[in-house]
Amino acid sequence: MKKLVTLIAMMSFTLCLSLSAQSIKVLLPEQEVSGIKTQEDIISHGIVKNMTDKEVEFKIRFDVLEIAPEHALSICYNQCFDVVNNDYQVPRTYKLGPGETSEQTGDFYKIYCYPFRKISDDPIMYVGPAAGVTKIRVYFANVADESNDIFSYDVTFNVKETTGINDEPIVNNFGITNIFPNPANGSTRLELQYNDNEATPHLEVYSITGDKVFDYEVANSSKYITLDTKELANGSYFIQLVGNNKRSMNKQLIIKRW
Repeated sequence: MKKLVTLIAMMSFTLCLSLSAQSIKVLLPEQEVSGIKTQEDIISHGIVKNMTDKEVEFKIRFDVLEIAPEHALSICYNQCFDVVNNDYQVPRTYKLGPGETSEQTGDFYKIYCYPFRKISDDPIMYVGPAAGVTKIRVYFANVADESNDIFSYDVTFNVKETTGINDEPIVNNFGITNIFPNPANGSTRLELQYNDNEATPHLEVYSITGDKVFDYEVANSSKYITLDTKELANGSYFIQLVGNNKRSMNKQLIIKRW
């Protein structure tokens, strides 16, 4: 009996070691992300970390567990790749130094879900946007031990119908081209695109439920604006550029304070 107890204890200890021996992990992964179908993209963020005291080279792979027919996916780790099949291997490897994180190296890690999908290049045609649920599983594998040294986690994108946000008409070459940093803490910078000959637009910020939080006026001919986000609670918000009877696609802004 003593031997059996000792054997079980040893097996448990070995299992604990194997579970904690993953070289690469994602810290603070956003595993459930909500958005609305008129957003240009819905984003899951994370911080990739080397848990060892040695440099690690690793691969990233996707399993698409469930996808709405109109949705599309991409992954960005320094550069972006479209997910083209249900079992998708990112066509390159990555390295992190001892104890390093992706934030330290400037290689921001994001997964994008798009509520619309391109179905033709000539002419350019899309299907959607549409509400629905898309689920994926992401794997990080140490190149030196791909079979055993693997970290994985799931992400669910819940794309909902619009909830009070006016989304018509959507106009090309008019909108928010970049938000950085995102997630934001105290402030963030938005880069804007609009015609200088038109009246200066303004920004509208909405909560996840579609309630307008506030407006931001854009200075004359300014193509960027710095938003003070200190008064916003943690969570997701949607931003639209509005003016001259136009509305841009919604962009998602994440507020996250550590």
